[in-house]
Amino acid sequence: MAKVPYATVEGSSSETMASEAMPVEEFVVRAIKSLRREPWKGIHTVFSGLNEAIRKLYDLDPVQVTKKLEADGVIEIRGAKRGATVYLPGEAPAVGRGNDQRTAAVIAQVLKVA
Repeated sequence: MAKVPYATVEGSSSETMASEAMPVEEFVVRAIKSLRREPWKGIHTVFSGLNEAIRKLYDLDPVQVTKKLEADGVIEIRGAKRGATVYLPGEAPAVGRGNDQRTAAVIAQVLKVA
């Protein structure tokens, strides 16, 4: 896995972590764990503030960062309205065009009526 820049954040405001250096991979994983709310397992990159935090702390493009982290297996990404939702590996919903069981039930019901 290629090294991604570290952010050194200094200060004591509520927006920063005092004098810590943290790789962006760890920051994103911590963000997912701390910002998600039950029953959801992921966080929306825009509405959670993750995109802006990556821009501010690391001066990097958050879309490129999350795509690289997905390619490296650190996170999973699913498209969402007005952005994307990021998940820890294995926690993202299955990719597909719907529930196969529900689709089969609909087809059976329609064919039964005919």
